[in-house]
Amino acid sequence: MIRLLDISFDSPAANLALDEVILDSAETGRVGETLRFWESPVPFVVLGVSQILRDEVHEDACIDDAVPILRRCSAGGCVLQGPGCLNFSLALTHEGHPEVRALRPSYCYILNAICGALGTLGVTASHNGISDIVVEGRKVSGNAQKRRK
Repeated sequence: MIRLLDISFDSPAANLALDEVILDSAETGRVGETLRFWESPVPFVVLGVSQILRDEVHEDACIDDAVPILRRCSAGGCVLQGPGCLNFSLALTHEGHPEVRALRPSYCYILNAICGALGTLGVTASHNGISDIVVEGRKVSGNAQKRRK
């Protein structure tokens, strides 16, 4: 059974930190599989783990606008986040979901499940490219992974 959390903090840094705590806790076995939903109440820019700040962000504009620039533990691209952007974090085990052992099949497994769930709500969504979900040809979700044991 997957633990479901709907927890959002006022601080973007605290939200990203909880995602990493969930991953660490799942890896060590302190908690089981977890699905968390969260939304930041304030705008912020988040870089993927290996992105280069100067290549991805107009740092001076972020400073002028008081928009924090943070880095997440997962891969993926640079994203402007904020109110109205729903985020999810999902920690799964290889034992419970052997489909997630390899990168591309794990994206297919997870994103097709999300598309199926959206379908039950009357939203026709599809997995596009490696890690995106599209509705009516428009990207509505980009996804990144941090893989461990």
